Amino acid sequence: MAPATSSQPVPGAPALTIDSQTGIITGVATTAGQYVVGICVSEYRNGQRLSVVRRDYQFNVTNCIINTVADMVTQLEDPQLYCDGRTLTFTPQTTGALTYFWDFGDTSTTADTSSLAFPTYTFPDTGTYTVTLIINPGLVCTDTLTVPFRVMNAPDYRIESNGVPCVEVQNFRFEAVGSAPYDAAISWEFGSSSNTFGASGKLVTGVRWNSSGIYPVRCIIQSAYCPDTLWDTVQVFDWYYPVTASPKDTQIARGDTAYLDVTSGSAYYWFADQPVYFNNSRQQSPEVLMQSDSTTFYVIVTDNLGCRGIDTVFVSWLPDQVSPDLSNVMNVLTPNGDGMNDVLDLSEVQFGDACTLRVMNRWGTTWVYEKEAYANDWGGTDLDGNLLPSGTYYFFVVGPGGLRYSGPVTIVY
Repeated sequence: MAPATSSQPVPGAPALTIDSQTGIITGVATTAGQYVVGICVSEYRNGQRLSVVRRDYQFNVTNCIINTVADMVTQLEDPQLYCDGRTLTFTPQTTGALTYFWDFGDTSTTADTSSLAFPTYTFPDTGTYTVTLIINPGLVCTDTLTVPFRVMNAPDYRIESNGVPCVEVQNFRFEAVGSAPYDAAISWEFGSSSNTFGASGKLVTGVRWNSSGIYPVRCIIQSAYCPDTLWDTVQVFDWYYPVTASPKDTQIARGDTAYLDVTSGSAYYWFADQPVYFNNSRQQSPEVLMQSDSTTFYVIVTDNLGCRGIDTVFVSWLPDQVSPDLSNVMNVLTPNGDGMNDVLDLSEVQFGDACTLRVMNRWGTTWVYEKEAYANDWGGTDLDGNLLPSGTYYFFVVGPGGLRYSGPVTIVY
């Protein structure tokens, strides 16, 4: 062999070289043979040489009968490896491999090696690790490959939401919570019935829909490495606030007061499917007089958030308390002194009880007449005894149990 030199200790292309800082030797031998290479390492401190170490290494170069190449699947070839978290499975792509030796570059332990062809290793933390694969270690025909792997936490996004699920309030808040790829861009879709379009970012607030129903929520994780799509559903309710009205399916004597009650809230509204008289339809526990049998009462309750609920109460008269025939109650008054229809006779409504008569103008804005213990003697005058103008008025008969009858009366001269 030709004399070797320090720049060409072993015939090769490229020539065998050593990094003066790291000591890593690289090169490709081109000529079979046995070579001894001397390496000198000097230690310096503050420009002064402190020590010198010399070592001789023997290199046996032979022609391999098979092509031997160490290779593995990298993260550039399979980006899913960025998404697998701290536990990675490594896949060799070698040629001529008989045995394997993997070093996963975990400097916190000496147990970061494997002789399996397809090893799995759990790294202690995120970061970049240099993974080394040696095939056929200790044999003549061997090869080595080192590849950096970027270890990240596995994406584990989930959707967290809160809001008030009644159609009146809603105001939902959605947040994508968890770890994601470092290049993640997040967008949201709430459907055409929502008030929110084109939302992006981890947090979206103030979302609502225009009616009750079940609505899908879509969170899109855009990433060159680990794209993903998350789904959730939201249900919006009508009459969400739980309401219980009482009494249920009760009977009372005709003319008696019905006492109603309902679950507490911030606002109340009572109404009925028949003409009735409430002492206050906007309170929690109103008193009411029914003008006819079998009346259904409805109550809408609003809670302190603004959600509403509804319930019903059915009240009927006792079996022997049938409605009297009031079809012939006077509704025309002609106070001209001829002795016919000069005064409003309500005896068939009073049933002999002491009742109060109240008369209101046609617009329902002003009381024009009122008399307690009415004696069927009203002749169409106001509170001062002056004749009222011709027209339609409305009168109310209130008995000992409350409102007994109401209806129109027309004054004609």
